[in-house]
Amino acid sequence: MLLLACWWSAFGADDPPPTEPTDAESTDPVDGEPNVAPEEAPEPAEPPEPQAEPPEPQPEQAPNLMVGHFVEATTTMLAVAVNRVDVARSHAQRIVDTAGAPDPLVAAAREVADCKKVSCASEAVGRMGSTCADCHLTTGHGPVPHDMGAIPGKDARERHIYAATFAWVGLITPKQPTLLMGLSNVVPPVDRDTMSDKVGHAADAFRASLAEAVAAESLEDRAEAFGQVLEGCAACHEQTLETRERSRR
Repeated sequence: MLLLACWWSAFGADDPPPTEPTDAESTDPVDGEPNVAPEEAPEPAEPPEPQAEPPEPQPEQAPNLMVGHFVEATTTMLAVAVNRVDVARSHAQRIVDTAGAPDPLVAAAREVADCKKVSCASEAVGRMGSTCADCHLTTGHGPVPHDMGAIPGKDARERHIYAATFAWVGLITPKQPTLLMGLSNVVPPVDRDTMSDKVGHAADAFRASLAEAVAAESLEDRAEAFGQVLEGCAACHEQTLETRERSRR
């Protein structure tokens, strides 16, 4: 993503040069003697027009700061999804420590940074997403998702990650079609018949949380449901990782 910075310059006009008086000579029609007009006192130079004050530089808050918030918040969300609460807390703390961050966002990010369990962090991330959405609705500014008819990705794993990101972007913008597209395509790329019972139960719980999130209508309900989906993501990833580690022993 390329960000453009605007630069302002002010150029003052040069002072107008003073008008040089000239002697006007003519021939007297009576005696033929040259008639020299008396020298006129030079007119004082006009004072220069006041220079316009250069415009004060606008605060560089918007694009750079907001993009930074988006990156940190999205990384926080994805870290919780894969059961890495430690990583999520670190990135949430970066938002807290960012000078100029909006107070509601700082408060929401601090909640995530204070969590030590997935159940706490997932709910806090959902509330943080709702805080982002509230701000975007209030100010009329925010990211605008591209219209896409399908989740990108070359394989099931990539589509799973993209779908989770779409759902998050749909929550924070807030854009219901983007949220629903993400939720409808984020089912884990696992084979129910070959997975362990623990992984299967986690996957079933995850699907149930997705159905509730799709049915949610208000922003508050969507944020709460998103937190439950995120907790389901973490549980499924945790069980899948444990199953793989046991199989390697």
